[in-house]
Amino acid sequence: MNLLPHRLSRLTALIALGSAVLCAQGTQTGNIAGTVKETGTNKPIAGARVVLTTQQGDRVTITNAQGAFRFALLIPGPVTVKATADGFIGASLNSRVLVGDTNITDFPLKPIGAAQTTVVVVASANIVDKTDAKTGQTFALENINDLPIQNRTVNNIASLAPGVSADANGLTIRGAQSTQVLYLVDGADVADPVTGGFTAQLNEDMLSDVQVLSGGISAEYGRFTGGVVNTVTRSGTNEFSGVLRFSVLDPAWNAYNPLGRGLSGSTTFKDAHSVQQNIVIAGPILKDRLFFVVGYRAQAPFARLTANQTTADPVFGGGQQYYLAQTDDRKDIKLDWQINTDHRVFWQYNKTQIDQRGRDYGFFLGGGSTSLATLSNQPNTFSYYTLGYQGQLTSNMLLTAHYGYKKEILGGPGGGGQGGKAPLMSDNQTGNIFDNGFFGADGDSRPIQNGSISLLNYLTGAGEHELKVGIDWYQSAHAAANSQSPTNTFIYFNGFTVDPAAGGSTAISNRIFDINSPTTTWLQVWVPVFGAKTKNTIQAAYVNDKWKLNANWSFNVGLRADNFKSTNDLGTNNFNLTTVTPRLAAIWDFKGDGAWIGQLSYGEYAGQVLQGSTDGSSVVGNPAEYDYVYLGGDPLQRSSFSATPFKVVDPNRYRGSFSIDPNLKMPTMQEVSISLKHADAQNGIWSLAYSRRRWKNFVDDAVDLQTHPVDAADLIKTAIRNDHTLWRTYQSLELQFQQQITEAFNWGGSVTLSELRGNYEGGQVGTTEQLNNFGPLAGTPGASPDALSRAQLGPDGYLIADVPVRARITANYLVHLGTGKLNLGAIFAYTSGAPYNKSVPTAPVPASLAVFGSTYTEYFAPRGAFRFPDTYRMDLQVAYEVPVWRKAAFFTQLNLINFPNHQQQQTWNTTASVVGGAWRPGANYGLARTSNDYIPARTVQLSAGIKF
Repeated sequence: MNLLPHRLSRLTALIALGSAVLCAQGTQTGNIAGTVKETGTNKPIAGARVVLTTQQGDRVTITNAQGAFRFALLIPGPVTVKATADGFIGASLNSRVLVGDTNITDFPLKPIGAAQTTVVVVASANIVDKTDAKTGQTFALENINDLPIQNRTVNNIASLAPGVSADANGLTIRGAQSTQVLYLVDGADVADPVTGGFTAQLNEDMLSDVQVLSGGISAEYGRFTGGVVNTVTRSGTNEFSGVLRFSVLDPAWNAYNPLGRGLSGSTTFKDAHSVQQNIVIAGPILKDRLFFVVGYRAQAPFARLTANQTTADPVFGGGQQYYLAQTDDRKDIKLDWQINTDHRVFWQYNKTQIDQRGRDYGFFLGGGSTSLATLSNQPNTFSYYTLGYQGQLTSNMLLTAHYGYKKEILGGPGGGGQGGKAPLMSDNQTGNIFDNGFFGADGDSRPIQNGSISLLNYLTGAGEHELKVGIDWYQSAHAAANSQSPTNTFIYFNGFTVDPAAGGSTAISNRIFDINSPTTTWLQVWVPVFGAKTKNTIQAAYVNDKWKLNANWSFNVGLRADNFKSTNDLGTNNFNLTTVTPRLAAIWDFKGDGAWIGQLSYGEYAGQVLQGSTDGSSVVGNPAEYDYVYLGGDPLQRSSFSATPFKVVDPNRYRGSFSIDPNLKMPTMQEVSISLKHADAQNGIWSLAYSRRRWKNFVDDAVDLQTHPVDAADLIKTAIRNDHTLWRTYQSLELQFQQQITEAFNWGGSVTLSELRGNYEGGQVGTTEQLNNFGPLAGTPGASPDALSRAQLGPDGYLIADVPVRARITANYLVHLGTGKLNLGAIFAYTSGAPYNKSVPTAPVPASLAVFGSTYTEYFAPRGAFRFPDTYRMDLQVAYEVPVWRKAAFFTQLNLINFPNHQQQQTWNTTASVVGGAWRPGANYGLARTSNDYIPARTVQLSAGIKF
């Protein structure tokens, strides 16, 4: 039996799972290209007929004088390529188009002998586009489903790629902050413009490809200093297909770490199971022309997930049982219109409604809800749509145009605390809240629009060129009043008059209200502004040339110009920044056959200043705060508090004390990388890459004293500027591989060795770097007897996302069992422990700096001088699929996350205090606080359904 066809078919699946692909422009399509030559002589065969069979129909082309052919703008998915020529034995190959990738396929054809007839054989595949400098990893749906990826979310899929880690806020790529990752879904920018995180809520069975780009990224990409996560959803085909999946979760099936069932280990789970329904159907409306995909995802029964909890402060009559109910409803529709083989129009729409009822915000903010009235509701709406055109204008010219709109609204009608017109009261002793909950019924809107148009020309002259020019446009907005409670009124009190051990109640008569004590008893009135909006806009133009000089040398030459503007709630442009960044690479194919490739690249990348920072001087999301001291009497009466506030934080008042440096520059990153890649069409691929990055132009707030203060409230002045004393550097060595061992078994993965150092953790979610918050003398030792040094405020060292060793190894064993197929999939994950600091977050500020605040975080050792333990885990999938009728097959999957149940502590309590000017660990230092201080114990995820 000839195993070559089977090996190559399996190899294309390998490529889809984890090849070190050199990716083309980040559209939502891929390409197939190659040459047809005579076996032995390598003479090009001009006029050969090449037929590409796709799921949307056939495409045909004729090779040119050099025997070359190309199929561009292909929808990701399986394809068959067949080459024929008069007098030669034809050849065909099964492959898969990957998003953003060009598969290079060479067809050596043998002449037909006197005794031979034309037959079809299997050609070879080089699988690497040696003209493109991008590095990263692409994951395809069929491979995602064969691995035990927890919940199959985009972030969890992307975390399998080399160089990907996490900081306190989310996913990071090659040492950048989580706010500097570009997230695209079907071309729409789906990041949160305030925090930078991934916000699209997807039906996991709608996914087609998830592409992670980490380095050597062309000039057409902008708005990031980390990397790109580009996700494409499924498209319809000429054959009806789909999936009906039911996924069952039940906490009673899982194992639990020492604190997973509460501090006493008494938490039980009764009827807490949930069933997630995923439905996706795709097919033709008009064969070869018009295609559709529809999807629906929900939780059941009645789209509801419940968790049995109790309210806080049980000694005062709390401990009341309640349910956190969450509805999760997701809808998708996608249309593809193949006008003809050269022109395509597509439209995609996704809408998700996730509503939470009974959320304990008090717990997240340090205390806890004490009654049902103090629980908050939060309705959330997420949606996006895209509209695009892709066309081949001539044999050498491609045009693409795209528009995306993402809508995100957090909260809204029906949201907020449930205490009616009552003020929210907070106990200073415990942090528990009474009488009402947090936030109101106004929503927080964070939409994004983005559009692009590009023209790609294939040119010849001093080699071959893929010259691409384009423009893109991005605009984010933020509209939020940010009501702090339904009444926008808080009253803080100083504990209770009765001994909790002796009983008592939470009645107002038992609460302690100290007269004329603004540190223990006060009224806080919030004044939100409704209808205000801010906008950030980026306009960019770029040119990028993929230049193939000859069989051995290729170059990428790109240049990008970005202009960033921000408009505040008054319509004033308060940021206007322009930067130009180059992208350069040289690629050397050692033998000219695509087997061994070396690469050297240099690139600069300009990030963006998020809405979380540009909103700092506006009223959007920043309600004014007025605090009044208690004078005596009924605390529910306004007359019981002072008429004049003792503290005012009002954005409208400090607009005059806020300034922007006219020489401000956009945050940027510079990267130099060198790599070696090897592709063997018979066995697998591997790559080794070294990368070094340096960030500069960090945008931060600098707090100072005004020379001539108007009044006491205007003593502080804030300037937004680049602080060149802040720094962040990263270097890594990444090994990536994928190999088909036998017909049944393949394995692969990555190992990343890295170092992330600096003195800046901030991620542009607000400009809050401590080093600049204590006046112009901060960080200058000896400036005054009470001056704080740089070592105290912002020492150098290892940053929180530093991971010296990170390994993600995957494996699959697929065998035929009876009439069906059994798949065993595994993921081994090893992660070095995160660094932590010897610090005290509540160290007292010296008297001379008290105007800037009362406490600060003081460091007593270099940053990241201590480490949490290394962790590792093994996840396992057992899946079986059996045909039931025609194309329909029944499948079941059992995913066991951390299936050996190896319970490891990954973090612990680092609480400390300052005693006599020295650092002193707290009583619980080094101990686990909650179940989150351990890696997840064994978690069971079971799904079953029908696919066709």
